[in-house]
Amino acid sequence: MPTVREEQELTAIHEFITTCVREVFLGLEKGDRGLLEGNRNRIKSGADFAYPWLALQEKFPE
Repeated sequence: MPTVREEQELTAIHEFITTCVREVFLGLEKGDRGLLEGNRNRIKSGADFAYPWLALQEKFPE
C-alpha cells in the first residue's frame, strides 16, 4: 500500500502529464509532434527545476 507521500507524488505526476498533454501539446502546439520535439528540452528543464523547488517549499513552508 502506498504511503501518503507516494500518493501525493503520483497525483502530482498525473496532473503534470495531463497538463502537458492538454495545454502544451494539444493547446499551444496544436498536436504538432515536431514542434513538441523541438521544445522537449525546455519542458524537461522546467520540470527538473520545478520538482526540487516544490520539494523545498514543502520542507520549509512560509
